[in-house]
Parts: sequence; C-alpha cells; structure tokens
Amino acid sequence: MSKEQLLSYLNEGRKRAFTLEDISGDKIKVSLLKRIDGIFKKGLSFYLDFSPIDTSQEAKVLFRKKKFQSELTIEDKRIVDSFESLKSLLDGYRVLTDTSNVEYPLKNTATIHENPKVIADKVRDRLLPEKNITEHKKYLQAIILNLADLNVYVFEFVETWNKREKATIDGFYIEPNVIVLKRQKSYKREIFTLAHEIGHYLLGIEDVEALDMSKVEHGRITNKVERWCNDFAFYLIAGEAVNELYKLKKEELKQNQSRASVPRPIISPLYLETMQYAYYNGLVSEASFCEHLKIPQNKIDKYL
Repeated sequence: MSKEQLLSYLNEGRKRAFTLEDISGDKIKVSLLKRIDGIFKKGLSFYLDFSPIDTSQEAKVLFRKKKFQSELTIEDKRIVDSFESLKSLLDGYRVLTDTSNVEYPLKNTATIHENPKVIADKVRDRLLPEKNITEHKKYLQAIILNLADLNVYVFEFVETWNKREKATIDGFYIEPNVIVLKRQKSYKREIFTLAHEIGHYLLGIEDVEALDMSKVEHGRITNKVERWCNDFAFYLIAGEAVNELYKLKKEELKQNQSRASVPRPIISPLYLETMQYAYYNGLVSEASFCEHLKIPQNKIDKYL
C-alpha cells in the first residue's frame, strides 16, 4: 500500500484531512496511530517494534504470490495476514511443547494433469465422514476432524452483520497446511468451498479467492487450477456419495435470528489440541486460551 492509498483510507469521513507529513514525520500522534491500526489491526505494540519486517518471498503468502484469482481488498489482506500470524504462533507452541509435526499426508499428491475424479475417488475415504450424517454443519465438522487427523488446520472466520468493511473472499489455502473458510449462510456452500481448498492442498498451490458459484460449471472457468479444484470438489462431494448428498437435510436458515447473537466459528480439533498443549505447559494464560478460541471463560473446562 502506498502512502497516498493509506491517506485515502485515513481521511474517509474527515473534515480536516491528514497529510503526508502527519504519517511520515519523526513523531505520530497516538490518536492517528490508533486510526492506522483500525485499518491494519495489528495492535499498537506492532508499531513500536522497530525490527525490520521480513518481506522475503518465504515470509508471507502476500509476498510469495504476486497475483491472486480475486482482487483482494484491505480487509481480505488483513484476514489472510491474521491467520498466517496465528499459524506461526501455533507452530511456536508446537515447538515449545515438543509436539511439532511436519508430515502432511496427501499434500502435493496430485497435479492438474490428472483426472480430478480419479483423485477424488482415491482420497474420498480419508476425507469424508463414514457415518450417514444428515446435518450440513455436522458434516462440515466431520470433514474438519478428518483433516485434523491429516495435520491440516481448518479455520473459519465469521463476519457480523454490522461490520463496516466485509471480506470479499470465501476461502483460501496457504502453505503448508492451513485452510481458512468464511462462514456462509449455507453450510452446503461452505462444504463445497472446503472441498475446493482441499484441491489446492493436494496440488500444493496457494490461492486466496472468492468462489463464483454461478460459474462452477467446467466450461465457465478459464483458469486451469481453479477449474481443476472445482471439478475435484464436485466429484469429492457428489461422486459415489451423491446419494448421501441428497439425503442431507434442507438447510434450516433462521433469517430472523437476533442480530445481537454472533455465531462462533467452528474450532478445528488440531487448533484446540495445540492450544491445550500451550495452556498445560504454561505458555498461555486462561484468559489468552479463551480469547484465542473465542469461548467464555466460564466454559473453559469444556475445552480442557
């Protein structure tokens, strides 16, 4: 982001505009710093750390990849960065608790030159639940559980109705083992997004994208990787299990739910296990444990 772009965001709705001198001088007012953090959401301590930021290609997916399938907004980039930072933190907890695992079964086991149906048939038993699950949410949770057994983190982010800037992305995969999903009104769509991102994981190709469900047909997507991942997602979910898909109950969406009630994201078993190790070894406090998992402190026993 250029200085001019930053100023444009900072001056939205202001009568007295900030200038380049305001953000480029030796001193910055705390009030301005808070406004800047309102955009990047890194915490004030981040701006007091004068160590150089690692911009090498290996550091962040936003540095590793120059082009994504979707045009990313500031909010999209912030969400991607927040989950990469979370993954780095969890890796640190794993090292400190001697529970590190750098084996990623199924990763890089497919190429776009292979038939996505053949690959889907090959991995279906390891990814989809065995039970006849009739609720979309439980079906999604069961896939996330299977992925945790394969050392893959699946995170879900939830956007509230009154959020000013909303993300435009539906999901993304970042190396080596992180999939992030946006909570959808329909869990069926979220299941498809997860299957699509699993396709990226199998190919070992990172991307951040918005899935246009009106273009999931094979011929309407020109990018070969995206088309392969969409085809894989379809064959994985439908395929031989198409009868199971039709048995899934019709989504019970409560459009008239109270807007004051904020849904909680699904917690990956691998994420929970990592935080448990960190808590038991004194690396995080009870408050920090609950804050990370977004659970009330009076319910902590349920997660230990």
